[in-house]
Amino acid sequence: MIDFKLKVIKECESSNTYLLNLAKKGCAEGFSVLTLKQSNGKGTRNNKWISNKGNLFLSTFVQPKVDKSHWSEISIILGFSLYQYLLSLGIDKSFIRIKWPNDILIKYKKISGILVEVSNNFCIIGIGLNVVSTPLKIDTGKETICLREITNTKNLDLKDMSNSILKIFYKNYNIWINYSLKPFYEKINKILAYLNCTISFVYDNTTLSGKIVGINYLGNLKVLTFQNKFLYLSSSETIIYEGL
Repeated sequence: MIDFKLKVIKECESSNTYLLNLAKKGCAEGFSVLTLKQSNGKGTRNNKWISNKGNLFLSTFVQPKVDKSHWSEISIILGFSLYQYLLSLGIDKSFIRIKWPNDILIKYKKISGILVEVSNNFCIIGIGLNVVSTPLKIDTGKETICLREITNTKNLDLKDMSNSILKIFYKNYNIWINYSLKPFYEKINKILAYLNCTISFVYDNTTLSGKIVGINYLGNLKVLTFQNKFLYLSSSETIIYEGL
């Protein structure tokens, strides 16, 4: 079990960028940074993460001792860990869904995003969690929600929250290191967003449509096409969630 260490800082450009610089200098696996304010938060696909004051901006450093081809599975493991953390707050499990591979939804509104940045021999994993406020839809193009809208956040402390999330994640991370996604993927399939919904996606430079039927034990999204053929997608960038 990795003994993670959490450092709390007042402000930085991005918790991922801050930790990336520390990682290059040789920090230990499990070293994590919580920033109370970030001026240039990162999202997926080079998007900006809107960093409203009072929300959680957390990054952690890992050096997975598994083949690099499996490192993309880390975001799925963290997503499941965030699901377990939200359950621990008393949120109804029927409200929480994982949008493959790295968004957490409550009532089908985004509450959290995950960004995994891969270097030669390590990963920086960033977590953004809406605690007390949400960005405007005009800025994100998405429906969002925060914890304050669904539970009492008065006694929630960002440092305590971060420690709880990291404790759950590193427990799951240790299982993943030894057994890959096999202990998790069936559980994740039960809480996967948009199951049996039709999506469009790009496959071999061709736009196709099909229904989401789950993920496999390698973390790929399994889609049943209208030609009754199963395809496995490895990147969310190929998916077009039209109308979802």
